Amino acid sequence: PPCFSASTKSRVGNNNPGDSATAVNDLVVSHYYNDGIVGLKWNFDGVAPTFTLSPGITLSYGYITTDIAAGSFSPFTLGTKSIFNILPLKLLSFSGTAEGNAIKLQWITAEEREVDRYELQKSADGRNFSTISAQPSLNRLSTFTYTATDMQPVAGWNYYRLKVFDNQQYSYYTAAVKVWYGTAARVLVYPNPSSKELKIILPPRSNSYISIVNSAGQVLKRVSTTEGLLTVNIESLDKGMYLVYIQTNRQAIVQRFVKQ
Repeated sequence: PPCFSASTKSRVGNNNPGDSATAVNDLVVSHYYNDGIVGLKWNFDGVAPTFTLSPGITLSYGYITTDIAAGSFSPFTLGTKSIFNILPLKLLSFSGTAEGNAIKLQWITAEEREVDRYELQKSADGRNFSTISAQPSLNRLSTFTYTATDMQPVAGWNYYRLKVFDNQQYSYYTAAVKVWYGTAARVLVYPNPSSKELKIILPPRSNSYISIVNSAGQVLKRVSTTEGLLTVNIESLDKGMYLVYIQTNRQAIVQRFVKQ
């Protein structure tokens, strides 16, 4: 079956001139589309690559093109039909959990080939990352689990990603995972009773969804916010008892209030 590279820096060929020439010629543009028969599938397109091969098989950068008529959006990637194109590894999972005063990270790999090391990077905002630890790759073809510990998590969301280096020191990043550290933030609804408006204190920088429901189970208001304080006008509601359903990133809460 065709393989699709996880990194544009994956090594092409195996340093054997004949094998590497075959590997280069087997590189193609591939795209994912619905052919109307079997449904969604990967398809090889394109013409012969314009890479050049010098004696001793040193690969130069070049281009692979396709003349496929793309009538609508579909994902494209670099594909190969050659057994000589080496992919660096398969990352089966990357996750983290808060345990005590630390956050434990783990990633599970398979088919590691010529991977030099993993750098664990951390961010408090999901945008600016810095390396907090590194460990060498064991280059195992079988499934293997790596672990790391962040002993200084920040209160709230902690973001982590891996920077993976191959033996030629090319690198690429995994998608980031986020892990909550600390107790769930307090949610407060006041004043209660109220005649004009409700104020709801929410966790800051959280995606919060609020619904006001009457005694018959009908949803009368829906509001979403990322702010830490929300004001909801309730003047149009009839007098009586209502429920406020609050869903945040970390918790779900139901509170009663009385409209006067």
